[in-house]
Amino acid sequence: MPKITDTNPTVLREKIRKERMIELAFEGHRLWDLFRWGIAVEKLNAPVYGSPFYVEDESVMNKRNGETDVYSRWYVNTRAFVAGQEVWPIPQSEQNINPNLR
Repeated sequence: MPKITDTNPTVLREKIRKERMIELAFEGHRLWDLFRWGIAVEKLNAPVYGSPFYVEDESVMNKRNGETDVYSRWYVNTRAFVAGQEVWPIPQSEQNINPNLR
């Protein structure tokens, strides 16, 4: 691995985010990272694509805004994540233990 020589916090933050995304793929951490970093609305409102596969007649492909995807994937839908969905209530059992949480 090449050494990281950047000292700019913004650049380092992006490198850490990318590294966590790659290193912890399929381990159940990504959603919580997006919530923690406050970028869930930006990242979770992206288009959803299906697997690419060959079709002879490309006119039957579902396309987003009429444009073919660069990876030849089928457009499925767009996610609808709303700001505030990442905030969950504090469980009553925890409020009973610590009344300052109310």
